[in-house]
Amino acid sequence: MFTEPHEFAINIPKILAEARIETYERLSWPGFLGRAFKHRGVTVVLAARRSRLVAVFSLAMIPSGVLFAAHSGPGRVL
Repeated sequence: MFTEPHEFAINIPKILAEARIETYERLSWPGFLGRAFKHRGVTVVLAARRSRLVAVFSLAMIPSGVLFAAHSGPGRVL
């Protein structure tokens, strides 16, 4: 949404985004997760690390004979 510059410098998208973040911080449960919305950079880095850890752990749990096997045939029909 774009509007021409206003004499009162009203920026509706910015105001609504700030209100949304404030609401998320106030109403999130558990409470410590509310701070994640304020520090998005840290949250993104921690989420990326955790997803990498989950991927590595998942690959470690798959037997190598299954993971690197040559598959032939029609496959499994569900």
